[in-house]
Amino acid sequence: MRPPRPAERRDAGSARIIEHAGAKAIATSSAAVAWSHGYPDGQAIPREALLATVREIVRVVGVPVSADVEAGYAPDADAAGAFAARVVEAGAVGVIVEHGTGAPDLLAAKIERMKTAAAKAGGALRVNARVDVYLRRLAEGPAAYDETPARARREAGARPDPLDDGALRNPEPNGLMRRERARAPPRYLAVK
Repeated sequence: MRPPRPAERRDAGSARIIEHAGAKAIATSSAAVAWSHGYPDGQAIPREALLATVREIVRVVGVPVSADVEAGYAPDADAAGAFAARVVEAGAVGVIVEHGTGAPDLLAAKIERMKTAAAKAGGALRVNARVDVYLRRLAEGPAAYDETPARARREAGARPDPLDDGALRNPEPNGLMRRERARAPPRYLAVK
């Protein structure tokens, strides 16, 4: 059985409304949470404000909550793991993590530490890993087609739950990702 696709929210009120409308899971949106607190997206919101938002959402909904933690609010894997444990303590059952412009090996290490730290904190953690080749324009054209599955394979070795390949805008990479998927099922984020 596939887990429910979370509806993205920024605060407890909007989370409760979307749950009432039938959402089976809630995810925070890093940009929406940051903007609602007066910060730009990109790990600018203080960790405590993000954790407070997660706690508030968990308190008012009866469905699973996943928190967008961007790059783990940490420069290294150990710190990302420690932050993931705090997210679990706040009540979330999942995180969305991205590598941004970072090395894929660093994201893979962060995923591993996040899952380990969450287990030690008393909870299983669902990790949605996002491959940012297209979204961050880390490569263009055929090089992006090659780089996306290469990063996805490295990150899949760290056992994320779904892989998200960022902002695919044309059908060819979608087919490529389906052919190249490793153990984790990819997710696609479309932007104009």
